[in-house]
Amino acid sequence: MSETTITREQLYERVWAQPMTKVAKELGLSDVAVKKMCTRMDVSTPPRGYWARLAAGQKVNKTPLPKLRSASHVTREEKVDPEVNALRREQFSRDVLPPPEGAARFSFPDSLDTECLHPRARAALTALNKGKAERHGIVRPNSRDLPDIAVSKSCAERVAWALHVIFSELEARGVDLQPVKHYHHTHLGFVRGSDKLGIHIEEIVEKIRREPTPEELRRPSREWNLESYQATGRLHISLLDHGDWSVSRAFQRNESPRRPLEKLLNETVETVWSCLSAKEERREREKREAEARTKAEDLRKKEETERRRIEAQRKAEEEVHRKEAERLKKHEDKLLELTTTRTMNLLRAAQWSQLRQQVLDFLEACALHWAEGNRAHTALTEEQQRWLTWARAEAEAMSPFAMGYPDPAQDGGFAPGAIPMDGPYPPSRELPTPPTMFAPSQEIEEPPKNTAKPEIVPAVPPPPTPSPPAAYQKPQFPYWLLHQRRR
Repeated sequence: MSETTITREQLYERVWAQPMTKVAKELGLSDVAVKKMCTRMDVSTPPRGYWARLAAGQKVNKTPLPKLRSASHVTREEKVDPEVNALRREQFSRDVLPPPEGAARFSFPDSLDTECLHPRARAALTALNKGKAERHGIVRPNSRDLPDIAVSKSCAERVAWALHVIFSELEARGVDLQPVKHYHHTHLGFVRGSDKLGIHIEEIVEKIRREPTPEELRRPSREWNLESYQATGRLHISLLDHGDWSVSRAFQRNESPRRPLEKLLNETVETVWSCLSAKEERREREKREAEARTKAEDLRKKEETERRRIEAQRKAEEEVHRKEAERLKKHEDKLLELTTTRTMNLLRAAQWSQLRQQVLDFLEACALHWAEGNRAHTALTEEQQRWLTWARAEAEAMSPFAMGYPDPAQDGGFAPGAIPMDGPYPPSRELPTPPTMFAPSQEIEEPPKNTAKPEIVPAVPPPPTPSPPAAYQKPQFPYWLLHQRRR
């Protein structure tokens, strides 16, 4: 372990000679720590994009080292131990920091031991070795106990090891391997509870185009066959979900130098696990939402039932109040009718009594008139006596006493408050109306109004407005004459 001292000038030369990440690696620090050191020592650093422009051959300006303005807050030199810093960072990364996302956790062995493979991976290896190669040398075993595979026999061991890694890792997490139907095909897939997910592994086939040979150049170009297809040995892995196309579209990975098979398998395992977990969480969430909707619906129905009950109770109370108001109005109308009838009977009786007295006075005048006219005879004639007898009988019949009026029980006053609701009501009668007074319901007819509509004198219609002259239209040539058959 060698501890070195670095000055402002040395640090300035380093950060302007190579990128900050390389300087940090040499000092056993992070680029952030080197940046903080430059800040403490008042050392200018290259701006963003400086190294890219320098690599592109562009002209860049190098900022000079600033002069010390105040020695109180600027560090002139610092001690750095690259070995100690590197060991400390390695230990921190191993003990504290989590592994980077997508980091490879599997490595392909130098020699594959088929006995140590997963039973389903071993079955897939056997099917690939015994299968018949199709177009471009691709073997596609069609079995519901195997995944959807389409690779060449040269990739059989790599595919078997990939399936072994995927199956072993997912079974350790509680995922079952069962046949999964994807549209019209059924292959081995991943099942967790009621969630299913399929997998498809195929070898990437590339198109190769060659230059025509001298013999082909002497023939027409339509006879050339310059394109061919060749299996590359690189794998393509995609997930199949019949119920959710977003999963099938989202995860489609190709093996490449930047994504080796080990990293691809790690992404596949994590994606399958996250998809199945997300499906389970979504199902649980939908179940909770359904229960919440059910509770809300039950609460709504309960509130609706309570509202209807309250509404029915309100209507029943309103109906009771309405009927009670009708009873009270009917009772009041009956009492008013009794009072009015007895009052009108009193007026009618007074009219009948006055009419009787007028008739008797008229009869006395008639008798006196006949007695004065019969000077030769002192007594009235028999016919006159008979008429006067009849007339007096009619006058006596007009008397209210002859009608049994008044009877205090039927024609007198009464206390309305003493009569209970709905009766029994006091007895009542109605005397006939004298001819000298109007009936209570009789109304004086108003003279008819002149409802004739005034005669409407039709106005003289205005003279018609002359229409503007039509635009001149050129007569159309009779083209049909050109098509007449000549005889």
